[in-house]
Formats: sequence, structure tokens, C-alpha cells
Amino acid sequence: MLLGSLLILFFYTNNSEVENSNHINDLRLDSNQVYETICEFWPLIDENIDNIIEKAKLDDIYLTIITLDETIIYSNSHTINISNDNILLDSLYMDNSYIINNKDIFKISQPIYHNNQVAAFVIFEKVYDSTDIENTVSKQIIIGMIFFVIFVLILMAGFLLFSKNKKDVIIIEKGLRDISKGILKPISVTKDNDYKQVYIAFNNLVEELTYIMKQQQSYEGQRKSFLTMISHELKTPIATINAYVEGLVSGVANDEETKKKYLLIISDKIQQLTKQVEDFFNYAQDEANRFKYNFEECYADEVIGKIFSSLVNNLRPSTEIENLLPKCIFNVDKIRLEQVIMNLYNNSLKHTTKDDSIVLRTYREDNEVVIEIEDKGEGINPKDLPYIFDYYYQGQTSKKSDYEGIGLGLAICKNIINSHKGKIKVKSKIGKGTTMYIKIPLV
Repeated sequence: MLLGSLLILFFYTNNSEVENSNHINDLRLDSNQVYETICEFWPLIDENIDNIIEKAKLDDIYLTIITLDETIIYSNSHTINISNDNILLDSLYMDNSYIINNKDIFKISQPIYHNNQVAAFVIFEKVYDSTDIENTVSKQIIIGMIFFVIFVLILMAGFLLFSKNKKDVIIIEKGLRDISKGILKPISVTKDNDYKQVYIAFNNLVEELTYIMKQQQSYEGQRKSFLTMISHELKTPIATINAYVEGLVSGVANDEETKKKYLLIISDKIQQLTKQVEDFFNYAQDEANRFKYNFEECYADEVIGKIFSSLVNNLRPSTEIENLLPKCIFNVDKIRLEQVIMNLYNNSLKHTTKDDSIVLRTYREDNEVVIEIEDKGEGINPKDLPYIFDYYYQGQTSKKSDYEGIGLGLAICKNIINSHKGKIKVKSKIGKGTTMYIKIPLV
């Protein structure tokens, strides 16, 4: 009974501790698509707001959009007092008072950037029923009790079965004791043993448990490695930002030119930091299979042409566009597709100089839409090519010494394209350039 009680206590305690954090993470993931839409269309017009409201309603999300001067763009929240004089300060955080007064309503706030500056905040709220957690706990308690009963029945059956042979009883009992201590090792059996099948069954159990433990250790190792990597990757840009801010505060930058230089470096590092955090968040969604897709049938030439034009207008006007697509329809998530193309185009920018050409090309091949991002930059080392779509893989570094990657972007791109039932591949030569190919089937 002690073992059963410990199992019940473990399952209950473990789930109680993570209830709130789980719901906050759920809300962060549930609201991500709405947040991306707000950022994409900022500053908002009435048509954009209506679209955003509809998307939020689909996931039962309440939202409030507040500018820095505390102007309410939109709010359908039941918890935020929009007549409050300090509405922005009072509504951003989910403090103890909020938790007590708004049971099961969870809240997060996200900044909205415009021209690389925070222009407003959006506050998301959603009701999560705590009974979901309670049901999960109950199920896990039942599972724990079932395992406990099975364990007792196995012990009883074993002792009854081997009661005529004390040696076999001792061997099996010792094996079970070893398992309870975490020692997993098979037991030997002679060919003429009357209970050979029981020994084999025991050894199979040990083998299965060993495999499960190795898988768990591998997962834990990856998780710890991931957390260590996050700490390391975010530490560098933060330290740089801090150093230049201290330089401005202490008066080291005592002329306008130096101040401007410091501010440009700080802005660049903030953008890098933002991109890294976005990659980590996308990775977390990807790993949890929580990426949300909004597939719709649309004209491929119009969608891709719009994405190409947007990239060139915002980043490098000299980039060539070759939209050779006829009128054809594919089924895609426009936001996710743009995310992939933007990531690949940004990679080309990082690995080329201003004099190197970049071509954005799209055309139809058989029953597929093909998208190419071709550059005449530094190219990829042949040794790196088989691994560039693997998580965390970082090959040769860019010629730009200030570029720091984390090896997530291309892996996430591949997963998004796979979800579109498409393919992504690369051709590259050192010193000659790189071409990324995306293929998406037509409807």
C-alpha cells in the first residue's frame, strides 16, 4: 500500500505545481497566430481589426490593444477596466490580485513593434477550466493504482508459481528488488529449467524498461542542452546591449556621432535578440506539435508575388524578382509560407555582400509550385550540406562576424514545408552561391 500511496502522491504533486505555468504556455501558443497578424498589419485599420477579432474568437481569446499613450484601439476584456487612469501599467501583468479575482482566466501581454520601437501592447486573456487538470490528475492516479495492483499480482503469482522451488523464488525476488532500486539486468536461465518462459518474460521486461530509461535520459539530456544553449545564446547580445547602454549612461559616448553609433549597435542587437527569442518560441511550438496552421486555397502567383515584393521593399531593393507562375491554386498558410521565404531570404542577405545578386524566382513545374531563393554569395561547405536542416546544426559562419545563429531557422522551415506536403532542398558551391528550392503541390 505504501508504494500505491507514493505513486498517487507523486502524480498529484507533480501536476499541481505545473497547472498555472501550463495554462500560461497554452495561452502563449493559442494567441501566437493572432499576435503575428497584429504585428504584420500594424498600424491597424478597421478591416484589419475585424479580421483579428474573428481569429481571436475562433480560439475563445479575449484581447485588448493599448498604445503607449494609453489609447484603447480595441478591447473585449471582462477583467480590464478601460476607464482606469493607469490602464497600461495596471493591466499588463497577471499578479496575485488578478489570480484571486479572476479564477481560471489567464493573461499574457505582448509588445507590438513599429519601426523597431514598441508602439503598443496587446493583452490576451482566455478561460482555462481547472477541471481539465483535475481530470488529468485523476486519470494518472488511476493509472498509478492499476500499475500498483498489477505489480502486486505479479509478485503473488510469482511466489505461488515458484513455491516448490526456493531457488527460483529467490532469483526472481532478487531481480524484482533490483528493478525497484533502478538496477536493470537480466537473469540467466539454464536450458532445462522448468520455468524457462517465465525467465524469458522477466528478461524481456528488463529490456523494455532499459530502453524506456535510455529514451528518457536522452530526452532529459536534450532538454538540458537546449536550456544551456538558450542561456548561452541570449547572454551574448544582452551583454553587448548592456555594455553600450552603460557607455551612453556614463558619458563615454560624448559626441553625437558616437552616440548614434552606439544606438545603432544596440538596435541591431535588440533585433538579433528578438529573432532568437522568436526562433526558440517557434521551436517550442514545433516540438510540441502546437504550430497552428490556417490553410486556405488561393492563387499562388498573387500570394508569392506579394511576399517577394514585401521582402524587397523592406530589405534590399536591388534583389531581382522573377514571377513566372501562371494562374494556379495551392493550399497554404500564407503567414507560415511568408515566414519560410523570409527566413531563407534573410539567410541569403547574411551570406552575401551588397554587390552579390539575389534572385527570388517562382514558376510551375508539373503539378507543383517551385520557389527559388538564389544568391551568388559565399556558398555552403559540402561537409555541412547534409545537415543544414537539422536542429541546432551550425556550419561555417557568415563573413559577417557579428552574425550569430542558433541552428533552428532552417529546421523549422523544413517542418513547415513538410506540413504543406511539400519539399525543401538546397544546392550550393563554395564561392559560387546557394539556391534554396521549395516545392508545394497544386490543388
